[in-house]
Amino acid sequence: MSPGAGDAGAVAVAPGGRFDRLDALRGVAIVWMALFHLCFDLNHFGFWTPKQAFTADPFWTTQRTAIVSLFLFCAGMGQAIALEQGQSWARFWRRWAQIAACAPPTTSYVMRSAPAPTSIPCIGGCCSWRSRNSA
Repeated sequence: MSPGAGDAGAVAVAPGGRFDRLDALRGVAIVWMALFHLCFDLNHFGFWTPKQAFTADPFWTTQRTAIVSLFLFCAGMGQAIALEQGQSWARFWRRWAQIAACAPPTTSYVMRSAPAPTSIPCIGGCCSWRSRNSA
């Protein structure tokens, strides 16, 4: 049963099949991430006084965790919507393969270009792993 105009639980779908609320949430995540990175860069290059502890201060580590969580939530919702709309497994695996193929070169570039192990905000303990293994 598809939601009708009178259904209380209907989700607003924009013309063209977009989900306005999910798109808005993605937009919030992107703007939040851009602001976080702007603050990080200002701090890193010495334009922010007093210096902030991005890897230790709970304010900044909570921001980082919340931003990543919001991106993962949006990705999960997008996948749930795609499955509900009948996305084929072939299309899912083709997209998965594209992302998997892009991950190693991206990771390699970031690992080679970072000036110091903790100079970039890292998710999931990446920086602490690099710090332990770079000695």
